[in-house]
Amino acid sequence: MDIFKDEKLTILQILKISLKTMRDYFKEILFLAILVYLPTSILLDLINPKSLEMPTTLTLLVFISIGLVTLIYPLGIAYIIDKKQIGKEEIHSAGIFIIALNKLPFAIGASVIILAAIIVSIPIIIIPLILAIYFSFVNQVIVIRKCNPIQAIAYSYKVVKGNWWRVFGNLVVFNLISFSLVLIIQLLSVYIPINIFTSSIIAITAGITTGFSLICRTILFYNLDKSSTKK
Repeated sequence: MDIFKDEKLTILQILKISLKTMRDYFKEILFLAILVYLPTSILLDLINPKSLEMPTTLTLLVFISIGLVTLIYPLGIAYIIDKKQIGKEEIHSAGIFIIALNKLPFAIGASVIILAAIIVSIPIIIIPLILAIYFSFVNQVIVIRKCNPIQAIAYSYKVVKGNWWRVFGNLVVFNLISFSLVLIIQLLSVYIPINIFTSSIIAITAGITTGFSLICRTILFYNLDKSSTKK
C-alpha cells in the first residue's frame, strides 16, 4: 500500500504499513535504538544510586541532556520513512545517525519553543493538549521538509489544522500500543536479575516498540501532508 496513492488512510492501514516498514528496516531501527538507548540506559543506571547525593541542578541537567539525546530517535525514524517513500531502498545505518545528529539542533530549538508555549498556557488547562497535538509532527517536518524550528512548528500546525481530532485519535491508539508493549516488557523484566546489561537490553527493546509508534506517526504525517497540499 502506497501512502502517496491513498486519499485517507485508516488507523488499521497505517498500522499495517508501519508493521511492514518495521520488518523491512528492523536492522536500521535496531542500530538507531542501540545508539540512543544504550548510553542513556547505562547513564541512568550509574546516576540513580547517587541521585540523592547529586546537586538538584546537576541531576536536572543530566535528565534534560538524556531527553535531548533521545530526540535523535524520531529524527532518524523520519529519515528512514522519507528515503523509503522516495524509493531509496538502501539506507545505511551510520548515515541515518549522522543525518539525525545534524538535525538535532533544529529539533532542540523547536522543542524549547513548544515547551515555552505549553508552560505559558498551563493555566488554561486544555490549551497545552491542543498545542501538543498541533505540534505533533515538528520532528518529521524538520527532517522530511528540511525546515528550521519556526518553519517546522508552522508547518506542523498547517498539517494538523482541520484534522485535530483525527490526529488526536490516531496518536492515542499508536501510543497505547507502544505503552502496552513497553508495559509487557517491564512486567516480564521482574523475572530476570536486573543489572546494567539486562536493563540496557530492556531499554533497547522498549525503544524498538517506541520506534513502531514513531513510524506510525510519520506515516500519518505523510498522509495528512498530502491531503493538506491538495486543499
